[in-house]
Amino acid sequence: MKFIKTNCLFLALSSMALQAQECSLPEEGLIPVTACGAIANDNISDTVAIQKAIALAESSGRSVYIPNGVFDVSSTLRIQRTGKVRLIGQSKNGSILRTNQDITLLHISHNTEIENIGFEQSYASNIGRAIDMNNGAFRINLEHINISGFDVGISGRETLWGNFSDINISDVNIGVELHSRLVDGSPSTGGWNKYNGEIGYYNNVHTFNNIVIRNPAKYGMKLEAMALSVHGLNISADQLEQDAVGVNISGRLGVKVSKMFNSSIVDSSISNVGTAIKLVSSQYNYISNVNVSGSLIGLVAEDMDKVELNSNSNQGFDGAGMVRLTDSLLKSSRRLTSGAIQSTSSLVSFGNMQTESFHYSFYAGEAQKAIADLSSLSGSRCLTTTGTYDGYKFVIQQSKLTLSNGSLQLEGSRGDTSIRFTVVNNQLYAQPAGSKRFDFGTVTLSELSDCGI
Repeated sequence: MKFIKTNCLFLALSSMALQAQECSLPEEGLIPVTACGAIANDNISDTVAIQKAIALAESSGRSVYIPNGVFDVSSTLRIQRTGKVRLIGQSKNGSILRTNQDITLLHISHNTEIENIGFEQSYASNIGRAIDMNNGAFRINLEHINISGFDVGISGRETLWGNFSDINISDVNIGVELHSRLVDGSPSTGGWNKYNGEIGYYNNVHTFNNIVIRNPAKYGMKLEAMALSVHGLNISADQLEQDAVGVNISGRLGVKVSKMFNSSIVDSSISNVGTAIKLVSSQYNYISNVNVSGSLIGLVAEDMDKVELNSNSNQGFDGAGMVRLTDSLLKSSRRLTSGAIQSTSSLVSFGNMQTESFHYSFYAGEAQKAIADLSSLSGSRCLTTTGTYDGYKFVIQQSKLTLSNGSLQLEGSRGDTSIRFTVVNNQLYAQPAGSKRFDFGTVTLSELSDCGI
């Protein structure tokens, strides 16, 4: 036994000596953490070596490479530079950053890109955070990520224009938490992004695509005075988590209410949580083809200007126990057939929503193209355009589409003018202004009363 202990001490000292050395790097290309002294699968902290590789990447503009293997982290890794810094793993199932400490494993700043990396908390209970975004961080890009065992998977305050795709989060208290609170818990005034003098980040929508969150004890996604656009979200628990909320979107921070709007959840599923979706004090939320099953409450809406539910014949809130509404307007494309609706000072309507949605995308500089046939449309509509351009900037635009003398015409607009619309022979055409590239774009035609023009 003495020999084994001495040998372990020798290995630990040898590893520390390697990490203290200068990095041995190729002249160009990626910076492997192993070149700075990190050793996989030795159960000894690689924090110093990985931080050294990050510092070199910040100063050189090169990317950090994490090969397959488990690399142990004992204190927070930090990306400080606001220019683009990339951390690239060999594979998200093989390149693992692991900790057993109550820490934020990785703290990142503006323009950080992370892909093909797994983050693992090995302590017996949920502690620490996997990835925390710096206050006000923007243009964060996380792709092909695994996270397990933490208190919070991904967190950030007053962050903007993030893109998150192909992320698997499991066995956490909170999967994703984005908010606008100050350190003491009070609401931020958001001086750089106010709306009519109030708090509220009305154009800070983050886009989430193909996100899987398993066994969240408290929240799958929790957003306060923040908004999101999510496609392909799957939140589930192995057994019913009665106290858990699948998606929580709230514009209320203490006594203040934000002016955020236009969150959307599309083509998603939520199962075995106490409340599938909870919406509080937010304007215009769009839920389309979301399958809810095995949950006590399907939807809670409080102080909502409007919630729209669009479901096809195979999906909806039929597997949920009930819908609770307080001071809210709910419009659903079809009747909720399971459970009861508890309504207080609210308006509920089914069918005849006269709402249609069309998706679009444009390459930079692409010419005008038809995106919708309006020949079967009767009456006037509100045309609302949402999406992101140039990879991260959010756009919202509204126009009135009126029927006059047998032909449809566009009248007035508010918001962004990054997309130009025209109507010719009852065909809706769109073209990007300038050389902008558009992704995840949606055009929604709804009732004229929806327009704020």
